[in-house]
Amino acid sequence: MIDTTLIGQILANGILFGAMYGIAAVGLSLIYGTMRIIFLAQGTVIVFFSYICYWLLTLAGIDPYLSLLIIVPLAALLGMGFYYGIFKGSAALEDRNVSLLIAVGLMYLMENIMLVFWKAEPRAIVTAYTDWVLNPFGISIQFTKLMALALAIAATVVVFLFLKRTRTGTAVRAASEDMVATTLIGVDPNWVNAAALALGLAMAGVAGVGISTVYSFDPIYGFTFSLKALIAVALGGLGNVWGALLGGITLGVIESAASYFIGSGWTEAISFGVFLLVLAFMPQGLFGSRGAIRAEQSRPEVIPKDLPKAPAPAGTAREHRPALVKHLNKIIVAVVIIAFGAVPFYVDVDLSYAGYYLFMVFIFIITAQGWNLVAGYTGQISLGGHAFFGLGAYTTLIIWSRDLTHTGYYFDPVVMILSGLVPVIAAVIIGLPLLSRLRGDYFAFGTLGAGQIITVLILQGGAITNGAGGLHVPSSVYTSMRPYYWVGLALALFATFLVFFIMRSRMGLALRAIREDETSASSHGVVILRYKIISFALSAFLAGIAGSLYSYYLLAIDPYSVMSLNWIIYPILVCVLGGVGTIIGPIPGAFFVGALFAFGSIYLKQTHPILTGALIILVMNFAPSGLLGLRDRISFRRRR
Repeated sequence: MIDTTLIGQILANGILFGAMYGIAAVGLSLIYGTMRIIFLAQGTVIVFFSYICYWLLTLAGIDPYLSLLIIVPLAALLGMGFYYGIFKGSAALEDRNVSLLIAVGLMYLMENIMLVFWKAEPRAIVTAYTDWVLNPFGISIQFTKLMALALAIAATVVVFLFLKRTRTGTAVRAASEDMVATTLIGVDPNWVNAAALALGLAMAGVAGVGISTVYSFDPIYGFTFSLKALIAVALGGLGNVWGALLGGITLGVIESAASYFIGSGWTEAISFGVFLLVLAFMPQGLFGSRGAIRAEQSRPEVIPKDLPKAPAPAGTAREHRPALVKHLNKIIVAVVIIAFGAVPFYVDVDLSYAGYYLFMVFIFIITAQGWNLVAGYTGQISLGGHAFFGLGAYTTLIIWSRDLTHTGYYFDPVVMILSGLVPVIAAVIIGLPLLSRLRGDYFAFGTLGAGQIITVLILQGGAITNGAGGLHVPSSVYTSMRPYYWVGLALALFATFLVFFIMRSRMGLALRAIREDETSASSHGVVILRYKIISFALSAFLAGIAGSLYSYYLLAIDPYSVMSLNWIIYPILVCVLGGVGTIIGPIPGAFFVGALFAFGSIYLKQTHPILTGALIILVMNFAPSGLLGLRDRISFRRRR
């Protein structure tokens, strides 16, 4: 017999908490609909205003719900400041990838600022009405959760009326349909974008108050809430205000039911599984219209044998140069490689910090070359590299700790290859449905969701992965830093030369064609899906062997060390600093990022992650092509 009270309780819990997902999704949908960026900092902003609410109550005695009179205008002003301070330039460039990376940098910046000021200790708001409970029809409903639902509905009504009844709201709606046409009739696009971001952050302020009165919170929780808001947007349909709220409520009900019937440990995986299914098969959302922004599907066609090659340079001056000059670049590369290979002979890498610094530089180069292969050359931003890195690390320790290969070697090449192949298998399984149906921002959504599913699988892996406890090998296997250094150097060279040879091949030409114009590439016979899958799988392979190498060094791993947000940020930062879409770019980028972390870990132990977030924002605003692009621009100006 069906227990109606139990079903009612599950639905009530889901609806009440899902309302907070919904109000966060309303803001995220508004920002995306107008500015066309995935504002991943939305959840971090929500947590920030939860802290503001907490401190207004603690220091000034202002009731959380009254604090909305302060927080909402403050959030709107912050949104205006964010747009004119850091997003205006990327909006003018109309490069959504640049804006996405700025949003990632902002998320990282704000999260670490909160960690410095408020630490990682959970905070909770306690008032006279915190323990009030209503019991209609035998269902327990916490008063603060009911108030959160009321806030969500009220805020959505206000946003709906603003969009329908005000001139600015009408401009925002028009811009979400066609920004160019809106600009042609005299509407300032900067004002529209700023208004959308202000309104989106105002909704984040409301969500921050609602969450702080119901649950404890800490700075790290922001990223999780961004992901949940993203799922709610996908469920509700982009640009649909009421759909976003209903999407959040739907997600809340799914999580509530999954937690009760399956277990709380699997809730995240189920949520992201639903997210991926909706992205792949109903990109307009459960409550969106068919005319909403949707993913585009690639057309599989046969690649001709005569795919054109890159044109040869004009003139014959190069042919008559002396042999030494013609091969100068090769000589320089060989000398540099030999010099770095000899470092352990004239520097004690065990006692000097230089050994660890260069080792991390090599890992950054490997992961960045993999990310660059997908994002820089194919034009598809991947946000799931942390999962492939973690899979490689776990594969290594699972195989090595159980001696499954029976070789007895510590740096076992067979183990490292297998640690790269496991992420390749995962990448193909993930890539086939995602890359065949999704591209652009939707693909970034999908890789992020798939990465979180893999993380949950690792956490729920039982005796195989040991869950949150992770895996370890005896510390006695460590003898010297030298083998780590040489293996790291060899793998960094392998990753770089692999990308080099790919980009000089027909595959490289096909990847560049896909990046520039998929429709045109397909019309010339390029099999879009094939090349996307290959590049995605190779990227996963490089991330996997980097994770394998890192696990050999750590000796002990857990999901929080090898599958954290950092391993999304690092390759992105390295590439944007050095130059996305260049073979050499990740190398200076890796040295720069390694030096930044080395300096920060010694002299700025708490604040260097803040510098990392700020650096991403600055680079994407002032040198979106990276250090190499900045060099070229300076040289061009000098020539002029």
